[in-house]
Amino acid sequence: MAAGFRSFAAGMSQPVVALSQRLAGVLRFAQGVAGLTRNGDRWRIAITGGSAHEADGIVLALPAYAAGRLLESVGVTHARVLAEVVYVPSITVSLAYRAEQIGGALNGAGFVIDPDVVGARHVVPPQIRACTYASQKFPGRAPDGHVLLRAYLASGDGDPAKVAHAQLAAILTIRGEPLWSRVFYWTRGLPRYPAQHRERVAEVRHRLSRLPPIAIAGAGYDGAGVSACVESGRAAGRLIAQRTPR
Repeated sequence: MAAGFRSFAAGMSQPVVALSQRLAGVLRFAQGVAGLTRNGDRWRIAITGGSAHEADGIVLALPAYAAGRLLESVGVTHARVLAEVVYVPSITVSLAYRAEQIGGALNGAGFVIDPDVVGARHVVPPQIRACTYASQKFPGRAPDGHVLLRAYLASGDGDPAKVAHAQLAAILTIRGEPLWSRVFYWTRGLPRYPAQHRERVAEVRHRLSRLPPIAIAGAGYDGAGVSACVESGRAAGRLIAQRTPR
């Protein structure tokens, strides 16, 4: 099973750090975009604080609602449909245990819970929606004799770390408390797409083709998984490269 999954040794921040170092002197950080305007066959990007940048092409790697506002400001009125992509909260909890604390078998890479099926069997359905056996799925995530779990929770009451531990303990027969736990919370974390989302995004992209080089990319358009986001970014990069004079 482990042969089917790949990640970076230092986690998903590793490629970001590597790219930042490689492109040092070119990248500009912590600069909010206040607006876009056409400047002939190029773009002018207004930056919060009063400065501006000129660009041959733009990739809007933004949440759909943010990209929609910027695109409406340059005349792509149809882009308002992007605001209908709703972003729901995302809560994940990482928990570390000694291997002997886990009484249940950790088969595969984790599990997913169907809330509709579970809800029919419980008066109060559990908040946990899925769990990844992180130390089993990816090498180097925990020292020998230890287990790292990552739980995915729905919004609810209580401390997410305590909720995750209690519900995982019941499912995996975990004895004792975790060695440590850490909660990650994103208020607008996961996109939920409306009906005909693919067709709407295709129409927005068609209208963008009439403008100087500009593209949209990210979880709000082509899928929320890592592989989908990577492919979305690559496609946007190829499009801009093809349309930008060399």
